[in-house]
Amino acid sequence: MKQYHVVASLKYGRIHRKSLIFLWIMFLLGFFLGIYSFVFLFSVERSLVGFICGFLSGILFLGTALYIIMKNYINCKNCKKWVQDAVELNATSVGIKKTYFGFSDIGLRKLKVSFKYNKKKYVKYSGTKQGNGYDRVFFRYADAEIKILYSPEFDEVMILNDK
Repeated sequence: MKQYHVVASLKYGRIHRKSLIFLWIMFLLGFFLGIYSFVFLFSVERSLVGFICGFLSGILFLGTALYIIMKNYINCKNCKKWVQDAVELNATSVGIKKTYFGFSDIGLRKLKVSFKYNKKKYVKYSGTKQGNGYDRVFFRYADAEIKILYSPEFDEVMILNDK
């Protein structure tokens, strides 16, 4: 079976295959802040405010990092399942910009992908009912001919690395 380097899926957006070192550092920082906050509680000069701020900061870092790590793990697991019956195809993509543009929206694109499979034309859009489908990873693949993997069983499209 051929190995593919999937960069993104239309359903989930960017798929991180490499170690998420930044997130693990963030996780450890949150863990450290949570533990260190007890110093404020049990020191000679007790500070309830210091304990609460340190503990909440730790929980915030820890929770955010853990959420992103787990979400990416589930996304990778689903992509591995989709690749089982996937077919490599050429596709045409069109980038869709947000209608209400803000400073934080720089580089965000929604992707419309058109391709043919078994003599039938398909048009797929990024996103789901829960997510709007805008992601910065799609900026690189917008308005271009791209290589995709299409899983007919799951009706999912994955974008391959163009290198």
